[in-house]
Amino acid sequence: MEVTVQMVATGASKAATGTISANEDSTLTLADPSSCVLISNISGVSFYIRLNGAVSTTVYDLVLADAERVWIRDVRCETVHVYGNATSGLRVVYW
Repeated sequence: MEVTVQMVATGASKAATGTISANEDSTLTLADPSSCVLISNISGVSFYIRLNGAVSTTVYDLVLADAERVWIRDVRCETVHVYGNATSGLRVVYW
């Protein structure tokens, strides 16, 4: 079996900063705008995610279930807004 691996990013990642509060729009900020972002969820609950704008259960870009992760590429991100019933377990890193 042949496996092809495509490099998405190189070098050390940077972590987005901010505090996640349960059941409210929480903003995670990227110190440098980026178009290569990895969001990982191991919180035990689903999170609503919106890039560069406020999020709610009716206004969002995607829903990330527990144990899922997503690469965001080719979209300039300055902030990642999250909404879920947890205060930890969500990780946002970028290159």
